[in-house]
Order: sequence, then structure tokens, then C-alpha cells
Amino acid sequence: MNYLICLGINLEELKEMVNLNPMLEYLNDKEINDNILFLKSLKCSDTIIKNIIICNPFYLNRSISDLQKLVSKLISIGLTNLNLLFDSNPYLLNKDAFEIDSFIKEKLKLGFNLESIIDLIDSDPYITQEI
Repeated sequence: MNYLICLGINLEELKEMVNLNPMLEYLNDKEINDNILFLKSLKCSDTIIKNIIICNPFYLNRSISDLQKLVSKLISIGLTNLNLLFDSNPYLLNKDAFEIDSFIKEKLKLGFNLESIIDLIDSDPYITQEI
């Protein structure tokens, strides 16, 4: 948890995060650091990383391979500036690539075109509730 404190997460915030996600207590520093480095690889600043982790402590339990698949899917459909996307919608990081595919298929059935679906994902921070 040292990496979280280095990000500027205080003890009160850390306690709240553990209350939301008790599995955090079982993560080692390497697992936490790997997930932080993953966000840094997407050009997330320390402030954005802190915001993501405080809002969505479940992110730290995600496997890097699942996160890579999610990012690849989002890039393949044309989303850019993933650092800003995840800052405004940190819960999107809890989704898997197949869930994005399912969401797109559902919206296409409803008559949306791919461009409008991408705009929806990019602009609506509450869209993850539908995915």
C-alpha cells in the first residue's frame, strides 16, 4: 500500500477504499504498482491515477492482461485519450472487452451507428451502468 500513499492517498481515503473493497488488504506492493504503471502507460498523471483509484478501488484487483484487452478494444473502436476517458469514467476499467462488444451489438440493434456509440462511451460517464 506504500505506492498508494506515495500517490497522495491519505489514511482516511485508504480506509474508505478498503471498506469498499476489502480485497485490497490482500494485494501486495507489486500488484498495486503494476496497476499504477499500467495507468501511467496510458499517460495518466498521478492526479488522474489517484482519482481513478479512490473512486474505483476495484481497479487494483484487475489483471493487467484483462486491462490490456479492454484498452485494445477501446482503441480498436476509435477511442483516444484513454487517460481522460478513464478519469471521467473510472468504472469503465472494471469492464472486459467482451462487454464492450456486447454493448456495441445491443446499440447497433437499436439503430445506433458505430460513431454515435463511440461518442456515447466517450461522453457519458454513466454508460458503464448499461455495459
